[in-house]
Amino acid sequence: MAPGRAEMDKVHPELEKLFAKTGPPPPLPVPTRETVGRFRTAFNRGRQRYNSSAFVKSTLPSPPTWKEHDIQIPVRDGTTIPTRIYTPPNPRPAAVVFFHGGGWFMGDLETEAHDCQLLCARLGVAVFNVAYRLYPDVAFPVPIYDAYDAVKYIAAEYSSTLNLDRGFIVAGSSGGATFASIVCHFARDEGLKPALTGCHVTCPIFTDEVPGPNGEITRIFGPERYASQDTHANGMLQNRKMKEAILKLSTFPLGKSQLLSPLHAENHANLPPAYVQVCGLDPWRDGGIIYAEELEKEGVRTKVEVFSGLPHVWWTVFPMLKISRVRFEEMVKGMDWLLRSNTAAKEKL
Repeated sequence: MAPGRAEMDKVHPELEKLFAKTGPPPPLPVPTRETVGRFRTAFNRGRQRYNSSAFVKSTLPSPPTWKEHDIQIPVRDGTTIPTRIYTPPNPRPAAVVFFHGGGWFMGDLETEAHDCQLLCARLGVAVFNVAYRLYPDVAFPVPIYDAYDAVKYIAAEYSSTLNLDRGFIVAGSSGGATFASIVCHFARDEGLKPALTGCHVTCPIFTDEVPGPNGEITRIFGPERYASQDTHANGMLQNRKMKEAILKLSTFPLGKSQLLSPLHAENHANLPPAYVQVCGLDPWRDGGIIYAEELEKEGVRTKVEVFSGLPHVWWTVFPMLKISRVRFEEMVKGMDWLLRSNTAAKEKL
């Protein structure tokens, strides 16, 4: 169960202490089609600094216990998308398919390298780091189809070398978390084999906006249940202007479709167990909590981790905070819970 809103909305003590010395970060710039290139360059440089930081190095074994290599995965329109595979030393590992963050218009194979390496090293799972195509280079819904096509390809081509029955989990951060959850609905509806066994999402971007009868924007769950959109409309690291900009860049149509958000899906029955991480100061916070609640109503096992008083994917900007290390420990524990949940379910059969 999530903490109360007052607790989630209160700035974390470590952030308060940091801001007393440095002040809060400046307001977010807003991307446009004309500035996407500059945003990507700055984003990639930031992730390179993060990936080479002392913090990241301190969380990973040295020398690395995994091997990595790149492949190209064919998708439905005849092109291919790059994917990096992190392979542990143990034979026939379970698999995690990871979709990076970046608001669907930024990101590449380096964006979530740390998460992928850590999961591979700590849990002995093979991790597929998928670089789906980005908006606005392609139109909606190409990137989400890229994500699902990658999952189908892995199911078809790796079931003999990996132990997908032990674990076949989709995961993602921010915009990638949205794709991971949508992919679960696709896989259920199409009867994917081997079936997905879990969904691990961090700071998911779940919109519940749909057109009303007179063309106005309405909310499926209303402003009271999805209060974080208004409470943190001017928040740090994510805000309403950024939300509107990325939805515009994504050429999302105004309508109700599970291609847009899992909150638009008609039902959530028979989905795999889900582990959800959300941040208290994130305008998207309540979307993740609502999604978990809707899954539970359908009998789907869920676990929610709330990091109160912290903004969207804060650890990439404030890795020096002790709570940033806690987040990664909980991420690993959440993935382990999904693997153990699947094992326990199979033992009952």
